[in-house]
Amino acid sequence: HTQGGWVHVPVDALEIPRGQPYLVHDLLTDDKFIWHGEKNFIQLDPQIVPAHIFSVRKRLKREMDFDYFM
Repeated sequence: HTQGGWVHVPVDALEIPRGQPYLVHDLLTDDKFIWHGEKNFIQLDPQIVPAHIFSVRKRLKREMDFDYFM
């Protein structure tokens, strides 16, 4: 049975400024998500995605972060 629920991300402990979006990378599926705030919804389906292992990156790259941006 598919299960869903809310995940609490300790944004203060991760030094993510309040209101700033951050990148969440699922290391099992290689899916990437942009999350906001401390509370985010996840879903697990034993037939498709029985688990998540997330890596959190607190700073998103913007276009001006790349060398070709002028």
